[in-house]
Amino acid sequence: MKLSSAKISKESKGASPSHGGHHKNSFHSKRQSHHSILPLQPVDQLEQWSSVAVDMYNNSSSNNNDNNHHHHQPQTSHISTSRSSDYSAGGDGEPSATGNKWASRLLNECARAISDKDSSKIHHLLWMLNELASPYGDCEQKLASYFLQALFCKATESGQRCFKTLTLVAEKSHCFDSSRKLILKFQEVSPWTTFGHVAANGAILEALDGEPKLHIIDISNTLCTQWPTLLEALATRNDDTPHLKLTVVVTANIVRSMMKEISQRMEKFARLMGVPFEFNVISGLIHLGQLTKEALGVVEDEAVAVNCMGALRGVSVEERTAVIGMFRSLGPKVVTVVEEEADFSSTRYDFVKCF
Repeated sequence: MKLSSAKISKESKGASPSHGGHHKNSFHSKRQSHHSILPLQPVDQLEQWSSVAVDMYNNSSSNNNDNNHHHHQPQTSHISTSRSSDYSAGGDGEPSATGNKWASRLLNECARAISDKDSSKIHHLLWMLNELASPYGDCEQKLASYFLQALFCKATESGQRCFKTLTLVAEKSHCFDSSRKLILKFQEVSPWTTFGHVAANGAILEALDGEPKLHIIDISNTLCTQWPTLLEALATRNDDTPHLKLTVVVTANIVRSMMKEISQRMEKFARLMGVPFEFNVISGLIHLGQLTKEALGVVEDEAVAVNCMGALRGVSVEERTAVIGMFRSLGPKVVTVVEEEADFSSTRYDFVKCF
C-alpha cells in the first residue's frame, strides 16, 4: 500500500473571512457598540455568569491599585481600552512576550485554567476575552472571538448542545449553490486546498495508471470539488478510458443534505467528458472505523484508491487503529492524505496540548 501525503501549513489562518459589518478601528470605538460574543447560553444564565465575571475582575483589579491607578474608575469602556492596550502592547499589567499577539496568549491561559479547573481564573479570562474580542475587528479580535465561543462551551460543558443547534441552523440556511460559492471563494483566496487537490489527484492518477476499473473512496466534506479535474485527466488518457466508481463517505450532516444535487452534477459532467461513471454516497456513520469492504462496495477487479481530505483530524487517537485496519482491508493501490499541519497525537484528555 502506497501512502501519499500533502502536508499543508496555514500560516494565514489568523485572518478569518470577513463576516460583514464595519471594521473597528480601535478597541475603544468597538466597546461603544459592543455586543457579547457568547450568545450560546440562555440569557439569564449568561447575565448571571457575566455579573460574576465582572465582580471577580473588579476584585482582582483592586489588588493592583498602586500599580494601575486607572482601575479605580467605574466599569466603563476605559477599562476595556486599557486592558486591550496592556495585552496588545505589553502594558503595565503583564508584559507581552509576543508583541501584538495578545489573543493566542490569553486563549492559551484560559485553556490552562479550564484544564486546571480554576474557576476564578476561568471567569476572569473569559470576561476579558469577551471585552476584547470582535468578529468584525482585526485578526487578533477575530481569533479571540471564535476561540472564545469554543472555550465557553468547554468551560460550561455545553459543546454538544451548541454544536447541534448551530448545525440545525446551518442546515436550514445552506444550499448547494451558496456552499459551492463559499468553497470556490475560499479556494480563490487561499491556494492550500487547491494545492492539496492537485497533489492528491496526481498521486491517484500515477498509482492507477493503466487500470481498467477504478474505485476512489473519498472521505472528505469538500462537495466533490476535487474530482472534475481528475475526470478531465481520465478523458484525455491515451489508452481506453477506464470505468470510475466514486464512493463519497460523508461525515457532516450539512454536506449530506446536498449530495443529491452533487450526484446529479457529477454524473452530468462525467457524461460530458465521456467517462463511464458510478456515484455512491455513504452517510450516517458514527466513526470511520465502522466502514467495511462490503459497505463500500469494493469488488475484486477494482483498483482502489482512498482519498482523505481534511477527514482524519476528527479521528480520535483511540479510533486510529481501527481506521488504519479498515484502510488495509481494502487493499488500496494508494492512500492520499491532505491535512493541516498540526499535532494530532494527543488524546482528548490532554486538553491544553490539543488546544
